[in-house]
Amino acid sequence: MTTEERHRHHFEVVHPQIDRLARLICEASGIDDRVLEESRYQDLHAFYEEQVRLGCWHPALTEALADFTASRDAAAALPYYRLALDQARELDSHSHTILIAMAQALFEAGQKEQAEACLRDGRAEALRREDDEYVQRADEILRDTSA
Repeated sequence: MTTEERHRHHFEVVHPQIDRLARLICEASGIDDRVLEESRYQDLHAFYEEQVRLGCWHPALTEALADFTASRDAAAALPYYRLALDQARELDSHSHTILIAMAQALFEAGQKEQAEACLRDGRAEALRREDDEYVQRADEILRDTSA
């Protein structure tokens, strides 16, 4: 699969499904139904596994799984963030969102030095890309973890 085909598949197939599954997870969380929330998370995980099995991996899919995994267990999310970062680099894609989210998980997992490096690199890329939302997010994480 070429990079262009991979991105097209992501936007046409994967992204709409991630949106749907993420909405379902958040709805279950919103009504405080842990069983339903876990079931919806497992649906996301199964979709991820299916796409990988089909050779349709994409860093945004891996990052989405990492984000929902991090909300349960920061340390368990780290391998997904690292894989998403590798995938983004392979596709010459942006990585600042991955780096900043991974920094948060690393802080939560007690890996301060690695977290600071990810946060620094992610913030620098967010600045280069003029993504003010993620620059602010990086600043908030640094402020919260420095307190």
